[in-house]
Parts: sequence; structure tokens; C-alpha cells
Amino acid sequence: MATSYSTLVLPDLNTDIRTYNNGSGYTPLFAQSQTWNGVPFDLAVDAQGHTAFSGGVLDIPVGVFGVTAAYTLINSAFGTFGNVNGSVEFFGASNYYKVDLVQGANVRDHLDGSFNNVIDGITAVAAFNFGPGQVRLDQQIYKLPTTFGTDTLTTIRFTGFTNNPGGAPFIAAATVLSAVPEPGSWALMAAGLFGLVRPAGRLSPLAHHSNHSGSTHMKRRAHTARLIATALAVSTLPAFAATAANPVFVTPTTAYLSSADIPVGFYGGGAPVLLETLEDGVLDATLTGTNGDLLNNGFTGARDSVDADDGLINGTCGPQTSGHCASWFNGNGIQGVTFTFVGSGALPTAFGLVWTDGAGSITFSAVGANGQSLGSITASGFADGSFGATTGEDRFFGVQFGGGIRAISISNSSGGIEVDHIQYGQMAPVPEPETWAMMLVGAIGLAGLRRRAGVTRT
Repeated sequence: MATSYSTLVLPDLNTDIRTYNNGSGYTPLFAQSQTWNGVPFDLAVDAQGHTAFSGGVLDIPVGVFGVTAAYTLINSAFGTFGNVNGSVEFFGASNYYKVDLVQGANVRDHLDGSFNNVIDGITAVAAFNFGPGQVRLDQQIYKLPTTFGTDTLTTIRFTGFTNNPGGAPFIAAATVLSAVPEPGSWALMAAGLFGLVRPAGRLSPLAHHSNHSGSTHMKRRAHTARLIATALAVSTLPAFAATAANPVFVTPTTAYLSSADIPVGFYGGGAPVLLETLEDGVLDATLTGTNGDLLNNGFTGARDSVDADDGLINGTCGPQTSGHCASWFNGNGIQGVTFTFVGSGALPTAFGLVWTDGAGSITFSAVGANGQSLGSITASGFADGSFGATTGEDRFFGVQFGGGIRAISISNSSGGIEVDHIQYGQMAPVPEPETWAMMLVGAIGLAGLRRRAGVTRT
């Protein structure tokens, strides 16, 4: 299955965020389409000059089948850490899902100032940032329950409380992601159905006068009907996740400057279950780290973190004592570091991290559910030789394996080693049964066409 984004129209706008504190920074964004973290959004301005909706309930029409994920642009005026500011609800024909808007988790003040400046980096990530002390827009990520995959999402409901200084949220845009059959599958099915139902060409005189021609045509029609019925039955089966026969390692190619640089298609739904930035000073409880230590703001030396972790992408992560730019460091790069999944849920089938500093060649490896080696890759040529928090050398290393990944390890051949953005989730699915069914119908139909062309025409 391929995926398709659908940008949504907010049916009512009642505030202009360009008039908020330092809101002129938003002016270049409206009214046009913007793409952040790979997701398109339509930012609109109504006849009254409004650019967002705030303070109340807004029902956004959707009408899209098979939605797997949704995205919004929501921030608040003011904001106190931990305060619940409202909710986002998803209504399907037979499904329902709700997410609360919580300061410090998935929503924060629109202005980088004295109110809450924290989001978790998992359920919400930075989209637009005008600079230190200026305005910003954050992107919320909603992974819908799998039951929405066979349902039509009819409505998204935004509810914003007016709770100063706890936070008064506004929504500026919304987009959904849905699964659609690959174009090649549609084309092949169309060609196949044409072949199955298309009348044969003129029969040869011998075939026309054969005593068996009537029964042959009846058998052919019955056989065709059975094939179509079988394919349609298969197409109603629920979607399934892949069980990879072999692990697939991601070879690093370009710099990783923010979570937007996670390789496209690495995770099903486009986002990891956990993105551990280490910015809160602790490693998530679902992971254990072996070898090395977490360097947070208590360490006043140079820390080499992912570029965007200080709120700006500018070639470095700093200032180093600002409370940002945490990382995991081991002074023995040959020994390396290992991260093991110890959570109570299913093992990840996609697991990765970002190498941020070291020297020589880098080796990344993984082990499976039973401790078996899943292999390794080695890469080199991008270490810049600097240990001063430069970020252009940072690279993503990851592995996918349908049988489950227990742990990942990384090392380099000389010097120390530093990593960040440890992350895991579920790998993108392989084609669903309905796609295989469409291809089956198409292949059978095309084979029928070739057989008719070679046998029945004079």
C-alpha cells in the first residue's frame, strides 16, 4: 500500500495569531501551503483576516477512508506545564479516539518566552520556529488505532479551553494520512478485469462447430467467477504486518539535524513509538543503556547533541550550559554503546539512533528476540574530526526486522563515541491482502487475454 496526505479545511476561524505577541513572525506563512517534517499543511486566512480557531469546539469535516495518522498545528497563548488545555477527538463511522492537549507533552506556548516551552518530541515536534524569543508552530502526531484502517474518518473535533495562564490553545491547520493501493495494483487489476470479462475474438470454424464449445465456455465463465470471488474474499481480510525474512539495515547517507530526517518509510505511520532525545536528563524506562553515561546540563563541557534539540538548526547544539543538548557518551569508542528494549510491550521491529561524534569507521549492529545476531553494517567518511558540538556529521543508523529487535549497538574504531535520538517503533507494513488480491485478479486476467489471443483467433 502507498500512503496519501489529505490537507483539511478548518470550517471556522475566529482569531488571528499574527496579532499575538511577536505574531508578525507568522505573516509569511499565510495564506499558502507549507510542508514541515514531510507533512503538508494548508494555512488559510478568512475574509475577516482570521488565521486560526481558539476557545471552543471546532468540528473539522474529513470523509477519508483508511486513515492511519493525523497531524495538527496547535500551540497556545500562555501555558503552564502539566495543564490540560483541551482535546482532539477522532470520529469514524464505527470508531472513536481521543487525545488530551497537555502542556509539556503535546502543546506549549506559541512564544519562546516565560511560559511553558516544553513538548515531548514524540507526540509533538517543532514545525516552524522564527528564532529565540520568537513565535513558533508545533506539529502534533496522532497514530490512530488500527481499526480506523477499515473505517471512514468522518470528523476531527478540536476542543480548546480558555484557561489563562494555564494555556489557551489554537489550531491553525490539520492533515490526515491514509493508505491507498499502489497505482500499479489498480492498473493491473483494471487490466485483469478487462481480460476476465472481455468477450473472446471470433472463434475459428472448428471451435465454433465443436460439440464441446458450449460446455467449454460455461466452464470458463464458472472458473472466472470463482477467481473473482476468491480475490474479493481475500481483499476483505484485515491488513497484516510484515514478518521480515531478513533484517534490513539503513546505511547513513545525509546529515540528521532533527527528527524530520528520520528516513521516510522507516516507521509505519511515519513516526516512532519512542523518540528519546535525552533532553529530560533520563533514559526512558523502556530502554537500558550499556557502557557510557548520559551527559545533561550538569556536564558543562561540549556535548554533541542533535542540532534541533536547542530549538534551532544552525550547525551546532548549544549553548552547552543552557539545559539543552543532552547526549550519551562513552570515552571508549571501540567498546561502544548498547541500548536494549526492556519494555512490557511487543519488541520493536524498527530500531535506530543517531551517531553524533567519534572518529574512524562506525559499526552498527543488532540482536533479535532470542539474542541472535541480526548482522551489522560499517560506514565511514563523514566524521569531521571536530569535538566541539558540530552537527553536519551526525548520521542515522537503523535496522528493521519483522521478528523483533532486542538491542542495537554502535561503536567506532578510534576516540570516544557520542549518540542521541535513540528511537524505536514498528516497521512500515508490506502490501495488504487486498493489494495482493488485486494483483492476482490482474495477472489471471492478463494471462487469459494472452491465451485467447493465441488459441481462439483464426
